[in-house]
Amino acid sequence: MKISSFLVSSALLAAAVVIPGSAQALDITKPLEVRIQSPTKPDGVDVGELHCFQESVQLVDVGFQEFCRYPCKWVNNADEQLSANIYIDERIVAGYADCDENATQEFFTDLQLAPGLISKGFDRHNAKRTVKALILGAGLNNAAVGSIAFENGGYPQYHGIKIKKMP
Repeated sequence: MKISSFLVSSALLAAAVVIPGSAQALDITKPLEVRIQSPTKPDGVDVGELHCFQESVQLVDVGFQEFCRYPCKWVNNADEQLSANIYIDERIVAGYADCDENATQEFFTDLQLAPGLISKGFDRHNAKRTVKALILGAGLNNAAVGSIAFENGGYPQYHGIKIKKMP
């Protein structure tokens, strides 16, 4: 096993242990605010918005689980606006097996980076990077919180992340 995949697996396991519970499902009818934790900013750094495309949501099988896959455009929060594509999988739970309906509702589930697809996003300096891992659980005030890993010279760089529906 490569050391980088071992580190990603270890970090995700550690994140799963500290995440308080299931994430609030993605209601993609409005943009979603994305914040990365920073040691100098208690509320985190605003690194832009996710705009997900309801017409492109699809049901996918990953191993023995079913997920709703959300293709999203991540637009940074910098003077020179850039965008990146990221793919997020939302686990199917009992009573919520219709991805078209799920895309407009909030319910408790968990969210992760879609495997096998190249996803990019923005770190706390608003630099575009490849996303290697993402796992989210429920936070306060209907936010999904967790951990994100960006590629950084061959090694993952981990940050806390919060995604929340904008008002």
